[in-house]
Amino acid sequence: MNETIMRSDLSKARGLGSAKHGVEHFISHRVCSFALVPLILWFMYSFTSLSSYTYFEMINWMQQPWNMIGMVLLVTVFIYHNYLSMQLVLEDYVHHPFWKLMSLMILKFVMVIVAIFGVYSLLKIAFGNM
Repeated sequence: MNETIMRSDLSKARGLGSAKHGVEHFISHRVCSFALVPLILWFMYSFTSLSSYTYFEMINWMQQPWNMIGMVLLVTVFIYHNYLSMQLVLEDYVHHPFWKLMSLMILKFVMVIVAIFGVYSLLKIAFGNM
């Protein structure tokens, strides 16, 4: 008898690992998490070190080059981290293949729009075109 014919699909797949990109997703999610820690600490320190919280002081603070770079990094890493988290939830809890695909496409579209809008808003503040 042929041994490969008698084996079940589970026994054929066992030991081969995942067929998807779970490790890459896990590592990028953790890297984003670790990157957010110093960015949030920097933001909290910078924000609390301001003498007053008036509109013009906030604009002046955001127009400083290093502060603007930090804000753009904070916004983009935060949005990417949220995208990875929501992607994981949708992949785990949406079971119908069509709705899973549609929800992931909508999620990616919305997150790209949010990222573009956020970075555009910050750059508009940075270059003084209010």
